[in-house]
Amino acid sequence: MLKGVSSFFVSILFCSFVTSAWSADRKENTYEDEQIKVRVFIRTPEQIAAFYQGREFPKNAVDELRKACNFTVLMRNIGSEIIWLELDRWRFSAKGKVIEPLGRDYWQQRWKTLKLTTAHQSTFGWTLLPDSRDLHTDEPVGGGVTLPMLNEPFDVVMPLRTGADKQGKIKNIEFKNIHCKQESTE
Repeated sequence: MLKGVSSFFVSILFCSFVTSAWSADRKENTYEDEQIKVRVFIRTPEQIAAFYQGREFPKNAVDELRKACNFTVLMRNIGSEIIWLELDRWRFSAKGKVIEPLGRDYWQQRWKTLKLTTAHQSTFGWTLLPDSRDLHTDEPVGGGVTLPMLNEPFDVVMPLRTGADKQGKIKNIEFKNIHCKQESTE
């Protein structure tokens, strides 16, 4: 544990960091229908640095995170049917070119190379969107997703299977023209 702070409390802190945005008036990067509500929030390198510095991550780890395109996805099942979050089914692209996300395996290797403590690695893992999760009625999920830094806008298609056995209708949610936040030049 990181100085007595459990992973549970770190996840609570992260969720409070992202869930306050549900009340925002902006409709950009928002999808809602009778079954699900989804919001995508692009994070600036400064926001990412502040969050992880606040959890005493070393500078080299924070610098690595600042180089990536960081965004938060919040989802809530507002329907009566189970909806499946399966991150490996999502497709990211820019100008027709597929973009591979920087997933858990990528970060595990980076943290190993940077000799990041196990406690910090665990904390980071809790802030990521789960790789797979079933969402029952009124159940939320949220977390971070990272891509390589992009200079052009990207699109994401989120195919979500439905039903307890994943055999229901596939819901395809698409967000277009999302812009990564770059480092400030001030």
